[in-house]
Amino acid sequence: MYKIKHKKPKNFDFDLIVIGTGAGGGVIAHSAAKEGKKVAVIESEKVGGECPNFGCVPTKALLQAADTYKTAKEGEQFGIYADKVKFNYPEIKDWKDKAVYRTGTTEGPGVYEHEHIKLIKGHAHFIDPWTVNIHGTRYSAAKFMIATGTKSAVPPIPGLGSAGFITYREAIDLTRPLKSVFIIGGGAIGCEFAEIFNTFETEVHIADITPRLINMVDSEAGDLLGAVFQQRGIKVHTDTKVIRVAKQGNEKVVYFEMGGQVHHVVVEEIMLASGKAPNTDLGLENAGVAYGKSGIRVNEYMQTSARHIFAAGDVVGPYRLTPTASY
Repeated sequence: MYKIKHKKPKNFDFDLIVIGTGAGGGVIAHSAAKEGKKVAVIESEKVGGECPNFGCVPTKALLQAADTYKTAKEGEQFGIYADKVKFNYPEIKDWKDKAVYRTGTTEGPGVYEHEHIKLIKGHAHFIDPWTVNIHGTRYSAAKFMIATGTKSAVPPIPGLGSAGFITYREAIDLTRPLKSVFIIGGGAIGCEFAEIFNTFETEVHIADITPRLINMVDSEAGDLLGAVFQQRGIKVHTDTKVIRVAKQGNEKVVYFEMGGQVHHVVVEEIMLASGKAPNTDLGLENAGVAYGKSGIRVNEYMQTSARHIFAAGDVVGPYRLTPTASY
C-alpha cells in the first residue's frame, strides 16, 4: 500500500524540512541549522507547539493560581488570617497569558530568522516523497522530520456534536468559571481541569470508563486521587460509559451508564479529555509513509517507512510528553 515509486529530484529547495515547531520539531530544526544545513520549518498554528501555547504552561499557570487561592482560603491552619478572600477570573486568565508570553514563543519567528531557518506558515501536504504543498506553493527537501503532534480525540457519543463541547484549548481561555461541567476522561488532562474548576467553585463531574482515575499510573495513585476529589466535592464516576448527550436550553444533559444503571446530570458545559489522536492528515500515502490510529510508524532511528522521512513526538508516541519529544 505504501510502496510508491517516484523519481528522486536532482536538486532540492532545502536539506531538511521540519513539519511542526513543537518540542520534537524545534530541537531538530535548530540542531540541523547549527550543522550548516539549509532548513525550513512549517507551522499551521502557533510557533512553539502545544506545550507552551495550549498545554503544560497555561495549565500549570492556572493550577498555580488555583493553589494560591485555595491556600489563602485555608490560611487559618497556619495561623494566617485573610479576610474576604476572593478571585477575579479575567485577571487569572491574564496571569495565564503572561506565563505563556514569558516562555518566549512569541519570539520564535525571530529566532528562526536569526538562525537562517525559513518559517513557512500553513498546512503541509505531501504530493510525493520529496515535496510538500502549502497554500499552492511547493517545497522540496532531501529529508523531512514530521512532528505534527496530536489533537483531541472525539468519541462517537450520540448527540455530542449537536450539543457541543469544549476541550483543554477552550478551557484555558475561559473568562469566567463555569457553573457546572461534566468532564469525559479521567486521565491527566481531565484531572488537572477537575482540580482547576473545583477550586474556582464549579460543580464538577468527571467520568472514565476505567476502574479509577489516571488509570495508566500506579493504582494507589489513582485511588488516592479519586478519594481526594470526592472529599473536595468532585463527583467521580469510574467504570462509567457516557452513552449520549442532549441539548436542553442553555444547558446539556449527559446520560451515562454506571453500575448497570443509566443516570443523567444537567450541566452548563461538557469538556472532552478522553484522549488524543495523531495529526496525520498530511498526504502521507503520497510519500509512502506508513501510519495507523496510534500514529506514524517508525524504527529505532525514528525513520518512517520512507527512510528519508523521520517522525518524532506525539505524532509517534507512545509517551506523549514534551521531554520525550525532545529526546
